[in-house]
Amino acid sequence: MAPDSRPPHHARTLRDLPAQFLRAVVVNTPLLAFLLVYRLFATNLYVSYSLPVLGEFPKGFLLDLFVFVVVMAVWAVASLWKWTRALLLVVLVPAIAFLLLFRATDHYYYSATKVPLNAFVLYGNLSSANEGAAIVLGKPLVVSLLLLLVLHYLAFFFSQRYRGFIERIVLALLSRKGRVVLLPLSAAVLLLFAINAHALKQQERKANVLRAASGEYMFVIGLPRFFREEALKSYALAPKPARFVLPRVDTVRVAAPAVQRRPNIFLITVESFNSLYVLPPAELHPSLTAEVMPFFKSLASDGYMFSDVYTSSAYTFNGITAVMCSQYTMSESVWGKDCLPQVLAHNGYEPFTFVSIPQLRPYRYDNFKAMGFDRSRVFDAIRMREGKRNVYFNAMTDEELLTYAAGVADSVSKASRKPMLIHVSTDAMHVPGLFPHRGCGNYEFPKSLEVDDLTRRMMDAAHCTDHDLAEFVAHLKKSGLWDDALVVIMADHAFNLSFWKHKETELARIPLFVKLPKSDSTARKVNVGQLAAQVDVAPTILDYLGIHSDRPMYGRSLLATAAPTERSVVGVSSSRLLSLATREGAKLHLHGTTDLEDAAARAELDALFDTVLYFDQNPAAFEPAVRAAATRTQ
Repeated sequence: MAPDSRPPHHARTLRDLPAQFLRAVVVNTPLLAFLLVYRLFATNLYVSYSLPVLGEFPKGFLLDLFVFVVVMAVWAVASLWKWTRALLLVVLVPAIAFLLLFRATDHYYYSATKVPLNAFVLYGNLSSANEGAAIVLGKPLVVSLLLLLVLHYLAFFFSQRYRGFIERIVLALLSRKGRVVLLPLSAAVLLLFAINAHALKQQERKANVLRAASGEYMFVIGLPRFFREEALKSYALAPKPARFVLPRVDTVRVAAPAVQRRPNIFLITVESFNSLYVLPPAELHPSLTAEVMPFFKSLASDGYMFSDVYTSSAYTFNGITAVMCSQYTMSESVWGKDCLPQVLAHNGYEPFTFVSIPQLRPYRYDNFKAMGFDRSRVFDAIRMREGKRNVYFNAMTDEELLTYAAGVADSVSKASRKPMLIHVSTDAMHVPGLFPHRGCGNYEFPKSLEVDDLTRRMMDAAHCTDHDLAEFVAHLKKSGLWDDALVVIMADHAFNLSFWKHKETELARIPLFVKLPKSDSTARKVNVGQLAAQVDVAPTILDYLGIHSDRPMYGRSLLATAAPTERSVVGVSSSRLLSLATREGAKLHLHGTTDLEDAAARAELDALFDTVLYFDQNPAAFEPAVRAAATRTQ
């Protein structure tokens, strides 16, 4: 049979497997070229396909070669027998197409967010692929390359002349002269695998590396959950509710003359910070004697420690939105302008935010921008660790995060006359035990007390975050930034905790500490026992500064000189869950059910849920709706 007419899948025995493997390599060389081109020109040193044990070298192409070799081996085996050749069309070709799109998506997703797509986002969150795919479709070059590769495979399967061309290349490589090139290349690949195997042997967290090395693997094992939870969801637009629950336009009032000097503001949202952590030890368990977070409790002597505060949200970025914008949200969206960072920026401040959670996707960057943060002032874990080696799967500790933020604060205070807003969102208490912290000791339980592993990890994480907060404050005091700063430390949200007989729902009580500048000579009588929530933070800061905002805010200033009227506070989850907090505690409410006995309260929560859902989908309608309601009541 002439070379140009020989079908590419003619092997019949395993003895032909090496030659068949070579054919597979030649046929799929454009695929390898595609992958390596993106490696050479990618700006992402931490992209998910770079084995972390090798750090920044050699830009991940080693794992590309590994995946390529695996695919070629399967291709070669599938080519041996007629009954297996259908795998090439039914399984392998679609898989390769997915590989191409996935790698391109990963690269451009990183270009937009500085966060690898699959390593952090696709773990059980496959719907995020839509964001990356949208980015890819906006790049004509990658779309053109993908189309060329598709045409290559179509020609290989359906054009006899093209198959003959491929076969001639294979025969040339199998010739004596061709082996001169083939053998050194094979030796180089084996050497790279040996280097990688040695590096993997040295890696302490092998399980994490092996589980996370392949985004394709994570994608495939996540498909059942995706179809079960995401693909079957209904995304119908929310109708306009019959009744809105709206804030008053003039919620933020100037309760005192504007301070003469604009103080620096440090706003720290501690991940999963439940009030249980600051209870007296004996209230957690009669056998406990050591404080879990002694430093945080000691701050009461420096400012105001509010005792009856509830989270406005059950999730991190929703909670941050509540703090910055004094609004509720179920989708992390920001409704309108003039959130706290933007108002402060208009009044001469430089706002910065430091978020160790490596999940900043395009829409989250947009939300931070809508709050008033400039893109160059938004720092995530990847950006803060730029240039460091072998840190890809070793998550950022709160100590590193706070140290980095303190360094930026020092630099800005020395280089600029502008005051600054430094927002820090910690992460170590989110998944207790995931973040190794060698700088602090574990919480000391009595030896006679039996403690389950989860409780031990939660207490250790809280104890270490408390240690890191102490170091951060000590740095601010040493650098002279503490005394005249306005400081707020609170939770981004509470957490679903169970300490022995203590139960807390995810919409639960949280700590809140506020310190005013030492230079403030105004005598203030603040009611630290008033019912408060995250939505009260922005109005409180603006009230102290004497800055008026036209933004409608659901919260109110906690520094009001008059005795605050009694009220209830609410928390909203992205599920159908809400909580109503009163002096008697939090009552849960599932939207649309009759679990809450008070009919008026139930109707109010249902209306609030419908309001939040509607404005999340129609944020531009928020301010006009508030203005219209205010006009009708005048």
